[in-house]
Amino acid sequence: MEKDSLAFYELVGKLKSLPRAGWVRRGIPNPETVAEHMYRSQFIAYDLAVELGADPQRCSNMMMVHDLPEALAGDITPHCGVSKEEKARKEIEAAVYLAGLSGNNDYFELFMEYERKETLCAQICNDADKLECLVQALEYAKQYPTKAKVLEDFWPYSQGKLMTEPGKRMFAKLVTRKQNLPRTFGRTPS
Repeated sequence: MEKDSLAFYELVGKLKSLPRAGWVRRGIPNPETVAEHMYRSQFIAYDLAVELGADPQRCSNMMMVHDLPEALAGDITPHCGVSKEEKARKEIEAAVYLAGLSGNNDYFELFMEYERKETLCAQICNDADKLECLVQALEYAKQYPTKAKVLEDFWPYSQGKLMTEPGKRMFAKLVTRKQNLPRTFGRTPS
């Protein structure tokens, strides 16, 4: 494939307007985009990496590309009716194409390392991905109190998938913050 940086940047730019499917499905008004999710998750990964003595720059770079294939494949969630195998195939195909278009195979390598979850950086980044969703869910619960109840399934799902001790500690802090929300959160007005 011939390198075409401008075409690559245009595709990456689609992530700035691609809403996160999980928030759309739950009826969140003006939901965060994939790019917004990727941005904050980089900070979480960086801080977790520093705490664990891993390479913070590598983790930040991994988070920069972890959802990059969604520019072509879309934001496929477990509720989209697409099998895990089909999702993986679509995302890997997109990652190969985007790396070729960019002329930078590091994007593909970082994406695959993230997906395999075998290295400390990949485990940190997988935690950062889930933790960012929980931070966002907590923000939405505060912003849209009547939506708090539809955001509940993020918590048990994420808890069972966290891989690092600092990630688990951050989860516990988020749970405490969630529990301290006013009792009216999640209730529809009478």
